[in-house]
Amino acid sequence: MLLWKGYCPVHQIFEPRHNVKFFNQHPEGLENSHSECRFEVCRLSGHAGFTEYIVKTIREAVSNRRWPVETDLNLVNCVAEEFKPQGKIVGFTSVLVCLCSTMNRIGSQHLARCLENLVDGNFVSAVQALVRGRQLAKQARQRVFKVS
Repeated sequence: MLLWKGYCPVHQIFEPRHNVKFFNQHPEGLENSHSECRFEVCRLSGHAGFTEYIVKTIREAVSNRRWPVETDLNLVNCVAEEFKPQGKIVGFTSVLVCLCSTMNRIGSQHLARCLENLVDGNFVSAVQALVRGRQLAKQARQRVFKVS
């Protein structure tokens, strides 16, 4: 059930069968699912959290561990490269690939453009919300932190 109209399609491709397949092949491994994955997937994972939590969990873990991660493939590949020298094997569990087009639009060139324009007094890509919208967003954010 989707309780709102927007969601990240990347996290919807992961299914409980991916968890089961991984644990059957690597019972010593520790799985890390993004919190936006289905409840059943998160429940079967060793760890579930947002991007920062996923990276922190792998960073603080002991070496020579296998970590399948259920989130955007680009992030999985970056994390795999970062922790490869430590003997941490980070992989992707789904046979399907759905890249996050929104996340992939965020990059250093976009940040540089925004910062350069700010110096000139121009506000590009500014997000404005009505007072009521900001209040609702703040409540939603507080609920997410409370649950996690």
